[in-house]
Amino acid sequence: NLAYHLHLSGDSSAGQYAAAGLALARAHGLLGLQAYLLSTSGEIALAAGDLEAAERCFLEGLTVAERTNTQERVAGLTANLGLVAARRGELPLAIHRLSTALAQADALGTRHLAAQVRVWLAPLLPPAEARVRLAEARAIAESGGRRRLLEEIARLENENVPGLLKAARKGAPVGFERKVDNEDASACRPVLPLGIAALDDALERGWRSGK
Repeated sequence: NLAYHLHLSGDSSAGQYAAAGLALARAHGLLGLQAYLLSTSGEIALAAGDLEAAERCFLEGLTVAERTNTQERVAGLTANLGLVAARRGELPLAIHRLSTALAQADALGTRHLAAQVRVWLAPLLPPAEARVRLAEARAIAESGGRRRLLEEIARLENENVPGLLKAARKGAPVGFERKVDNEDASACRPVLPLGIAALDDALERGWRSGK
């Protein structure tokens, strides 16, 4: 939990705490916690631009989540793998992974996760379909009073979602803003954390999903 809170606040020590927690979870055979900590470690690596490390963590975490039949974690990790693909400009793979995660989230009834995946997916879709996904996400967010998610939806709508697809093809992280006149991906700054939506939801309510 400390690692994730530090990650959300931009503290560079987050990775060290996540690694320490993962080592303890492995030592004691706590598979559920391993999936959670691998997800957190992957998100930290993704935010730092280390796509190789992020993908390794997400893939290992997905294997553990499938083994323990933690379906919400499976959906979240699949979505995060979609974000990795989007960051690499592998749009068909990104769309496939995010669409798979969306179907899983809808089937589970994890509404906040389903809304967040729609927001991540929208910039990769044709304009008409993107607008539909954002409208769906807005309806879910409004019904649950998800202020941060509503802010992200408004930002995408104001920035013209289809225009973000061009940035994604150039390697700009989806869900990030690129600084003006700077084509270096390192210039991208996060508007919202790239964490699994279910975790963000849990943080707002004072508990962590899957703990």
